[in-house]
Amino acid sequence: MTLRLAIDGHVLTGKSQGSRTVLARLVEALQAEGLADGIVLFSDDPEQIRQAYPGVEHRQLPSSSSSRRLLLDFPRLLRRERVRAALFTYIAPPLSPVSTVVFMHDILPVTHPQYFPWAFAFRFRLLTLLTLIQAKRVLTISESSAASIRRLFPFASSKVHVLLLGPSFDEAVYEVAEPDPAKRPYILAVGRIERRKNISLLVEAFLAADLPDVDLVIVGSHHMGYEWKVPSDHRIRQLSNVSDAELIDLYRGASLFVFPSSAEGFGIPLLDATLFGLPVISSSRTSMPEVAGSLATYFDPERDDARDVLRDLISGHFGSEPIRPASAGDRQAQLAKFSWHRVARRFAQIVRDVAA
Repeated sequence: MTLRLAIDGHVLTGKSQGSRTVLARLVEALQAEGLADGIVLFSDDPEQIRQAYPGVEHRQLPSSSSSRRLLLDFPRLLRRERVRAALFTYIAPPLSPVSTVVFMHDILPVTHPQYFPWAFAFRFRLLTLLTLIQAKRVLTISESSAASIRRLFPFASSKVHVLLLGPSFDEAVYEVAEPDPAKRPYILAVGRIERRKNISLLVEAFLAADLPDVDLVIVGSHHMGYEWKVPSDHRIRQLSNVSDAELIDLYRGASLFVFPSSAEGFGIPLLDATLFGLPVISSSRTSMPEVAGSLATYFDPERDDARDVLRDLISGHFGSEPIRPASAGDRQAQLAKFSWHRVARRFAQIVRDVAA
């Protein structure tokens, strides 16, 4: 990087979520591409993440209050560090002394407010408007998200750039899934548990499929105050706080991956599943077809008969109509298209253009 760039990295020490994964993988890729020189990374606990990101300068955020950071801390810190541009996730300081780039993964609380608490959706819409007005560039993670931003905030259309993401893990990890024939087959679902993710729909379809020798493994934690309990059925398990190594093993051992979400900015677990060569059933909504392409069998989770359609797809896969997994060529094409190295190079060029 030929300029001093500040990055708000508070999500790197926060809860596990898509924005944390994206920023972590981006910084890793910038280091791998030799583009990290001049990056100043602000976080709540620099010592915790220093070893993971040795190629950048680390700085302590002085406050845990998001409002104070945006209104007071960052304007002062950016002046002190003499940076020329700054990257923020979703919301940028309204009075930034330098050019700002905003990583706005999606605007789902605006396009799909029914899935979020009303106060959160209202606040998000207001802060998004203010951020889009003053940001120099807006980075988003799919053509679907870009189209939503341009449609609802047309004044920001020229600022929007799409950076298709990469996967959760290093490329060498993605060996083809090989379920152990000595163990019970299982369906895998990965992602936070909240209303739009449709985990309850998946569970209903699984129970209706009535497969006594197949399990359902759900990996994820509750979010957005969504209350959902695992049904008392020995075939269904919910796992949370799973390590990367454990999650990789779960992907490699699965017989089927199901991603029933109604709305996503991108859907990294869906990309991971295609790279592991899993048979995939996915929602046809928002960004999902963009990510999985021809490597998934789709259904619409918003249709009245969604449960029955998903039930039949699951039954068919374990019966007479198995879903085709990705071929070696398909997986290589996915790795080439969704590459963190490509993201890092494109990101660096956008930042240089902003500073210039």
